[in-house]
Amino acid sequence: PISPKRADRSALRQKMAEQTHARPPTISAIVVTFNRFEKFRRTLLRLLDEPLDQIIIVDNGSTDGTRDWLRGLSDARLTVLEQSENGGGAMGFEI
Repeated sequence: PISPKRADRSALRQKMAEQTHARPPTISAIVVTFNRFEKFRRTLLRLLDEPLDQIIIVDNGSTDGTRDWLRGLSDARLTVLEQSENGGGAMGFEI
């Protein structure tokens, strides 16, 4: 006979497995940038090669061509948030 504790654990494992199969996890990357175009470009190109579901870019008011370059990209996984001024990394992650 199966002990009650073991049966509870088994039921919990089964429930977790059902939930996992019903909705796969989402893997996202968030990048905050300000006037670091070349480093940012290399980073984003590498991220686009990964099996990510979503890539969120927070541009903190870059003036170095970052925005123009981003506007030329067409990948459905990209979400670009353009800030009017640089509020620093902490503000970028707060959005």
